[in-house]
Amino acid sequence: MSDIKHQPNTQAQDQLSDQQLVQVAGGVDFDQLRRENLEKDAVDFDQLRRENLDKDAVAYPAQ
Repeated sequence: MSDIKHQPNTQAQDQLSDQQLVQVAGGVDFDQLRRENLEKDAVDFDQLRRENLDKDAVAYPAQ
Protein backbone atom coordinates (compact mmCIF):
# COMPACT_ATOMS: atom_id res chain seq x y z
CA MET A 1 0.00 0.00 0.00
CA SER A 2 1.07 3.54 -0.63
CA ASP A 3 2.05 5.77 2.28
CA ILE A 4 0.26 8.68 0.61
CA LYS A 5 -3.13 7.33 1.70
CA HIS A 6 -2.07 7.44 5.36
CA GLN A 7 -0.77 11.00 5.42
CA PRO A 8 -2.87 13.70 7.09
CA ASN A 9 -4.75 16.14 4.90
CA THR A 10 -2.57 19.22 4.48
CA GLN A 11 -5.47 21.40 3.37
CA ALA A 12 -7.20 21.26 6.74
CA GLN A 13 -4.83 23.68 8.48
CA ASP A 14 -5.85 26.55 10.72
CA GLN A 15 -5.41 30.08 9.40
CA LEU A 16 -3.17 32.54 11.21
CA SER A 17 -4.66 35.60 12.87
CA ASP A 18 -3.52 39.07 11.80
CA GLN A 19 -1.38 39.35 14.94
CA GLN A 20 0.28 36.00 14.23
CA LEU A 21 0.97 37.08 10.65
CA VAL A 22 2.70 40.24 11.88
CA GLN A 23 4.88 38.16 14.19
CA VAL A 24 5.75 35.68 11.45
CA ALA A 25 6.49 38.45 8.94
CA GLY A 26 9.18 39.88 11.18
CA GLY A 27 8.26 43.47 10.33
CA VAL A 28 8.17 42.99 6.56
CA ASP A 29 5.66 45.24 4.80
CA PHE A 30 4.19 42.77 2.34
CA ASP A 31 2.00 45.42 0.68
CA GLN A 32 5.11 47.49 -0.11
CA LEU A 33 6.91 44.37 -1.32
CA ARG A 34 3.97 43.50 -3.55
CA ARG A 35 3.95 47.01 -5.06
CA GLU A 36 7.69 46.86 -5.73
CA ASN A 37 7.35 43.47 -7.40
CA LEU A 38 4.49 44.71 -9.57
CA GLU A 39 6.65 47.63 -10.69
CA LYS A 40 9.50 45.24 -11.52
CA ASP A 41 7.13 42.99 -13.45
CA ALA A 42 5.84 45.88 -15.54
CA VAL A 43 7.71 45.52 -18.82
CA ASP A 44 8.40 48.30 -21.26
CA PHE A 45 7.68 46.26 -24.38
CA ASP A 46 8.89 49.01 -26.73
CA GLN A 47 12.27 49.08 -24.97
CA LEU A 48 12.44 45.27 -25.00
CA ARG A 49 11.58 45.22 -28.71
CA ARG A 50 14.34 47.76 -29.49
CA GLU A 51 16.89 45.74 -27.51
CA ASN A 52 15.94 42.55 -29.34
CA LEU A 53 16.13 44.29 -32.72
CA ASP A 54 19.59 45.57 -31.81
CA LYS A 55 20.70 42.07 -30.80
CA ASP A 56 19.31 40.60 -34.02
CA ALA A 57 21.10 43.26 -36.09
CA VAL A 58 24.42 42.27 -34.51
CA ALA A 59 23.82 38.53 -34.65
CA TYR A 60 22.43 38.55 -38.21
CA PRO A 61 23.96 41.47 -40.12
CA ALA A 62 22.35 42.40 -43.42
CA GLN A 63 24.05 40.75 -46.38
